[in-house]
Amino acid sequence: MKITPENLAVEKYRLVEKLEHHELIPFVKNHLNKWSYVSITFYLINIAFLLLGILSIYFCFQEKSMGWDDIIFYYTFGFTVCFLLIPIHECIHILAYRALGATETSLDYNLKKLYFAALANNFVVNRREFAFVALLPFICITLSLLTLYFFVNTNWQLTILATLLLHTSMCSGDFGIVNYFITTKDPNIVTYDDTKNKISYFMTK
Repeated sequence: MKITPENLAVEKYRLVEKLEHHELIPFVKNHLNKWSYVSITFYLINIAFLLLGILSIYFCFQEKSMGWDDIIFYYTFGFTVCFLLIPIHECIHILAYRALGATETSLDYNLKKLYFAALANNFVVNRREFAFVALLPFICITLSLLTLYFFVNTNWQLTILATLLLHTSMCSGDFGIVNYFITTKDPNIVTYDDTKNKISYFMTK
């Protein structure tokens, strides 16, 4: 949107939600548990990757193509790979913001609460634009890993499935805030970040 936070009041926008970043996790949990096509899709994808992982482990065991030590190693190694993908995930968020025109972007994180957030200071986005920023890393990384899945052997397929499962679950924050936009059923809601005070504002008119 080509509007600044200072002009929102002029355009008769009013505050509907103020999210302090240290409250991000409870905010996400609250809104991700509200049923909509976004939350249902999120949970179904998680269940699908979990079941695919279980089935792959079962077939490896039945066919005796891998021992339990290899199964455990390659599957749990996927969790390590997922954490290595975090910088890439956040960079995609930032690139998405910049593609929309944001110039002042940054990364906020809390290692104790294990959350990471890409922010665009005082850059106003609407529901469609925020969904683009929020879901682009999930789409890019998921499609890349699914493509790679068909070009590696069974061992690394287990690693990819574990990575997909953990990465999808770690996208809960992205899906949760998108679901906030959807479940409020207000197409006029916009949001922007105040990175100095670590607050995100949601406004409508």
